[in-house]
Amino acid sequence: MVPVTAVVARKGTAVSLLRLWGVTLVLNLVGGWVVTWLLIEARPDLKATAVEVSSHYARLGINLHSFALAVLAGLVITLMRRLQQADDSLGVRLVPAILFGSMLAAGQLFHSVLDSLLLFCGLHAGAPFGYLDWLSAMAWSALGNLVGGVAFVTFVRLLRVPHRIAEARAANSPD
Repeated sequence: MVPVTAVVARKGTAVSLLRLWGVTLVLNLVGGWVVTWLLIEARPDLKATAVEVSSHYARLGINLHSFALAVLAGLVITLMRRLQQADDSLGVRLVPAILFGSMLAAGQLFHSVLDSLLLFCGLHAGAPFGYLDWLSAMAWSALGNLVGGVAFVTFVRLLRVPHRIAEARAANSPD
């Protein structure tokens, strides 16, 4: 929400936003791949569970159902971050993380990075799907996550505070 708001307020550019999102995604995925490999190597007793859990997300496919799960995941994560920005208190930051993280897991929502980690666990454990299956699932869920986070949370928030956008734009004006 903050980077999109910065672009709308003309404090950042669309190119810098895309670079931020791209670098963040790639680094999260690379780090997640390494950590999940370490996890499966350290705990081979988790292989059967990893294959079972990851197969759920691999089987979701590209359809309206999985897209709806991805939109909801994007909405949940963006709302969580919005609530966490309300205060610097550790408690205020932890409560939304626990509650909204539970919503993601219990609802089996389709989050591009979180579910990539589950899919990586399955891949490391010998699941019956491959990296192309992971890539298509990740790309589809990322699209849904963007719709949920940007369209349903960020833009709604921006519509509620047009005066702040105007103030920020005026402050950034080269006049």
